[in-house]
Amino acid sequence: VLESGAVATAQGDGGSGARLSLAGRMVLPTLVVLAATLLLYGWPVPRLSEELYLPLVRRTADAAYLRGDWTFAGDFSEHWVFDHLFAPFAGVLSVNEFGWLGRLIFWPALGALLIRLGTRFGIGVWAATGAVCLWLVGNQALFGGEWILGSFEAKTVAYVCFLGALLAITARKIPLGLA
Repeated sequence: VLESGAVATAQGDGGSGARLSLAGRMVLPTLVVLAATLLLYGWPVPRLSEELYLPLVRRTADAAYLRGDWTFAGDFSEHWVFDHLFAPFAGVLSVNEFGWLGRLIFWPALGALLIRLGTRFGIGVWAATGAVCLWLVGNQALFGGEWILGSFEAKTVAYVCFLGALLAITARKIPLGLA
């Protein structure tokens, strides 16, 4: 989904840095977005809905974990795929470590995808980075209350898939975007 060369130039990603691959030019901007995200939403772990969702993944890995806690007596099947996909990691890490692992893998991916989406609309890499950072400072919403960055849970992974699909479709790679 990250192009370079003529495609990147045609989409406003060219210029003096055109000799560097787009992926290479995305590293520092992605780290800037990650730093802003960590500053604004990094602590504590677990945070917000992670207090429910991360222990549920751990419980999927270890049925004895929090067995007597009535708050975990529900079905919670809406995150079945996430819970089972990440249970091997949650089973060997503390809830805190598991939360950090997910954040440090998926938050940079989300940052890169958001920046890339901005460049897809003709905005330069650094302008898109600034826009994403301002959006983060604005609590990620002009209205509503949804957030993309701020925790590690099923929707974090889902947003990586969604934004990746959007980028694939906008690059006219329809089958990849639909996959």
